[in-house]
Amino acid sequence: MANLNARGNEFYGRGVNLAVVSIVFTSAAVCLVVLRLASRSTTGRKLGLDDYAIVASLVFSIGVGISNCIAIEYGSGKRSIDISPHDLHIALQCFWATQITYKFTINMTKTSICLLYLRIFSTEDKARFRRTVYIVLAYVLLYAVASIIATVFECIPVPRIWNKTIPGTCINLTAFWYANAAANMLGDICTYFSEGNLPHWDHGLSPEGVLRPIAGAMAQVVLPKHAPDSGCGP
Repeated sequence: MANLNARGNEFYGRGVNLAVVSIVFTSAAVCLVVLRLASRSTTGRKLGLDDYAIVASLVFSIGVGISNCIAIEYGSGKRSIDISPHDLHIALQCFWATQITYKFTINMTKTSICLLYLRIFSTEDKARFRRTVYIVLAYVLLYAVASIIATVFECIPVPRIWNKTIPGTCINLTAFWYANAAANMLGDICTYFSEGNLPHWDHGLSPEGVLRPIAGAMAQVVLPKHAPDSGCGP
């Protein structure tokens, strides 16, 4: 906080919202994932691939929160004209890092959900069920790779991302954001509605009664998908 005051970048405008969302939901995510792992430990069950995937998602989610808070220190949430060029460049670097870690987070969460489907559900028609889930999982992973690479290299050379005075080229960021949002929502829909091919659960509960709370909690509560905002615009 001393650094914030020294730079004159106290929580301001959208920076307040960014800080609150980052701290509150990241803390909630840590608590819920720890409880999940503790439950595994106390029942004597081994961790599954879905558990490792959600832990990886949590790690990247913490990275999102850290990047956001550092960005606030360098003026995120203030108008760009009110920030020194040096601080603006660092804030935009943090925003770039946030976009990358954010994409890792949401896609590892979806991966965990798909792996959870494969682990806890059994079926007489197992081949059809597993094929459906693997198709969805393949889509999620391919989308993750494509979106992350596009984000890392959205400008050539890369430093042009945070310093537009450097000669080079950038992709159409507006089109990229819309395409990314559409692909991300399609991944959500595919992950959610793949339950249409879900078999009966071993414990006799219906898929509708069990899967929706699990998917909803993991995708919306454990690691909420709050879109990062640089807050450095006018």
